[in-house]
Amino acid sequence: MYCTTGLFLAQMKHDVDGILGSASHILIDEAHERALNVDFLLVVIKNAIKIRQIQGLSVPHVVLMSATIDQSLFARYLGTGEGKRLVPAPTIQIPGRTFPVTWRYLTDTLRDLMNRDRREVNRLLATDSKVGDWRAAELEHSKTAVARKAGQTAEPQDLHEGFVPVPILGAIIGWLCSVSGDGAILVFLPGLQEITSLKRFLTQYKCFGHDFADSRKYKTCLLHSTIPMEDQAAVFQRDRFGCRKIILSTNIAETSITVTDVKHVVDTGKLRDRRYDQLRRTTQLQCVCVSRSNARQRAGRAGRVQHGTYYAVYSEERYTEMSAVNSP
Repeated sequence: MYCTTGLFLAQMKHDVDGILGSASHILIDEAHERALNVDFLLVVIKNAIKIRQIQGLSVPHVVLMSATIDQSLFARYLGTGEGKRLVPAPTIQIPGRTFPVTWRYLTDTLRDLMNRDRREVNRLLATDSKVGDWRAAELEHSKTAVARKAGQTAEPQDLHEGFVPVPILGAIIGWLCSVSGDGAILVFLPGLQEITSLKRFLTQYKCFGHDFADSRKYKTCLLHSTIPMEDQAAVFQRDRFGCRKIILSTNIAETSITVTDVKHVVDTGKLRDRRYDQLRRTTQLQCVCVSRSNARQRAGRAGRVQHGTYYAVYSEERYTEMSAVNSP
């Protein structure tokens, strides 16, 4: 039986013994995402299996799968015994078949853009006055990273956490179309608003001389839960020779799908996540930084069937300060 974690959790709620008694294996994919349904499901499974073992009843094998999972964390949680007698669950590492992916951080990419055409880059960045403040904040964040690591300064409040520098993304896409001969470009954005903003920017401004409104040369695909499935299906179609595919997506393209002709990944390092506000006692969708696990997953999209490049629209210092995995 194949189903979502939410549906399986609901079934476990109504007939936990019936499911555990009839199943030989339970496979949970992408466990590293730490979604609430996954975490609650693991709690239910662990407690139910413990009760059945005490009763002498059969229990299924539980298999967690992920390319970027924290093995020790989950192995300890699903282990047997407690305290010093804890025996972690066994782990298996299967070598991946992905191709090498070169990582490029914001400083290096901006240097390449400026070396290519400084006037063009400045023209594009001038379309949004907030980009200058964002660049200055990123530079200051990088400069003070060593002091923060040594505990000499406190972590500054990130006033630009929810900001997405659309002009910089447009400049990177235009530059890639100028310096690279082939391969689809996959851009990770937090949500639909940023997706539509970037698409509008690409068609309005000829980034590095490229007319992205010309459907004969460029094909822009959008991936979002609200986009009709027939429109999203276009992302899997191989394009004719001379037509460059540009994919603007949320984290739906992080693990759920694989586009084989992606060779370049441009990552804002942002996603929209539900966060609980203790003061207002409400849950809100907020634009926040991804975890290092997310970043590695996104980078891997460029190396599925060929060598690729990952362009991080953030500094290397910011990457090292990201959380290792998502908060549940």
